[in-house]
Amino acid sequence: SFEVSDKIQIRPSMLLKAVSGAPVQFDYNAVLSFYRMVDVGVSYRSGDAAGLLTGITLNERVTINYVYEMPLNLFAKTTIQTHEVGLRYRFGNVHYQAIQSPRFFN
Repeated sequence: SFEVSDKIQIRPSMLLKAVSGAPVQFDYNAVLSFYRMVDVGVSYRSGDAAGLLTGITLNERVTINYVYEMPLNLFAKTTIQTHEVGLRYRFGNVHYQAIQSPRFFN
């Protein structure tokens, strides 16, 4: 993530999906996090769908998310929009130290 200010972070992400017999797809996402508590973002799946997402972090362990996706392909008239609700729970030690350099794996 990138610090925009002391209260706002941006978390961009990209996912490449390659499956035999199917076209390669890219997922692009950008999430703004306010006070490390409330998230708002957008997503785009290459030629397939666009979406909006939001989430709230209740405490160090629990986050609730909502995603709305709308199809953009030729079959959009026969497919439906999706609504997704997610619940994330972090097990174990939530106060871990991130590895800053891959040289620690030697």
